Amino acid sequence: WLKVPSSRAMMMQDLLFPDCHVQLVKQLKDKVSEVSDEIAVLRECLDEAGILRSTTVLARLHRFQFDRARRLHPWSSSASVLQVLRTREMALGLAACTGPPVLHALAACSRSTDAAVTDISPAINRIFPRQIYVCGGIDVATKQRMRSAECFDLVTGAWVPLPPMTEARSGSASAVASGGLYVCGGKLDSTQCSGLVERFDPASHAWTVIPMLPHRCSHAAAAVVRGCLHVCGGFDGMQYLASASCFLAEQGRWEALPPMSERRSHAVAASMGGQLHICGGKGEGSQRLSSGERFNCRNHAWEPIPPMLERRSQAACAVVGGGLYVCGGFDGFQHLCSMEFLDRVTGTWRPLPSMQEARSSAVAASLAKRVYMCGGFDGSQHLRSVEVFSATTRFWSTLRPMQTARAHAAGGALWSMPRSGSLRRFSLHAPLLGSCIVEDV
Repeated sequence: WLKVPSSRAMMMQDLLFPDCHVQLVKQLKDKVSEVSDEIAVLRECLDEAGILRSTTVLARLHRFQFDRARRLHPWSSSASVLQVLRTREMALGLAACTGPPVLHALAACSRSTDAAVTDISPAINRIFPRQIYVCGGIDVATKQRMRSAECFDLVTGAWVPLPPMTEARSGSASAVASGGLYVCGGKLDSTQCSGLVERFDPASHAWTVIPMLPHRCSHAAAAVVRGCLHVCGGFDGMQYLASASCFLAEQGRWEALPPMSERRSHAVAASMGGQLHICGGKGEGSQRLSSGERFNCRNHAWEPIPPMLERRSQAACAVVGGGLYVCGGFDGFQHLCSMEFLDRVTGTWRPLPSMQEARSSAVAASLAKRVYMCGGFDGSQHLRSVEVFSATTRFWSTLRPMQTARAHAAGGALWSMPRSGSLRRFSLHAPLLGSCIVEDV
């Protein structure tokens, strides 16, 4: 280990040897980086051996850091979380600071907190409406990849432009985590794949680049399970992939997971019951797949699930009310308008009413017991059209089309965050607008 000189010696060295201090800092940084790598490898070994899970380490680390913060900033109060949630102004302020998903996570703690959050949900929904985001894809006119993005405001019923992504690409995997939209990998042109990962934050209205994928790929599948972003499969320009990885946000790195049982690209992914589900896609020899599997986070292993009713690649999926809806896609012969539903309780697939248009390579999102299908390819043209399926009435209807026709785009549904001062402008005694229902996205 490095011998650190005394402060007086360092001062003398700074005066006599200006570069000495800079060199020492560099050596310290290099040593810290080396030790961090050793710890990361040790944790991976312990995790793979089943001795100590990474999730357990992160949970303990969170408790330790939280206890340390409490000791450094002691504060006592007789008020409870329930009292805070039942105080309208405080609950709205909490939502503004943490984001609505945190409040809805608190609702799952008990019946009392669930009732308190339910009471405040209409006001939260008014201040933080959910919006549908669609990013990138292929431009129908130029056949070039796009950086542009747009979102559908359910309050105004209009599509509005967003800041462009860092990189123009199509076939990216996307998922929503921690109040942001993650866009992973994709195709830069007909041959080159990207490993770039960026996150859109609706609060700052900006894109941020995060650590790259472990390997460049397009048409992977992404989902958020237990708060962690997972990316599985895809195509690296040479072969279809069976690999899977998880992004550890607190450590700023990707962690490898056991590979899937078969290689698959152009698949769909979703989180149900705390498990990662992967369905369909393209397998060996470009065969379209109906098979599916799920990653059991408890035993750290993949296990099969019942196959879909149809073979599908380039489909889109959404989770509503505890069930998985898979829509459209391509079966190797035709682009599909059909939809099927996986019941989490019975573990069986059943058909549901078909979309009004056949579409593959579309973007799906779930909001308030509805499945939204945006854009895609119908076999002859890229689409601007948007359809919405009500899980309650089981009918499809149309919405205002997107500004740009897009296929192979990325997207999802996000809470919009108020700009500075908007909470103060909002009347806390304004009329309430129905109930807000939150599902997995």
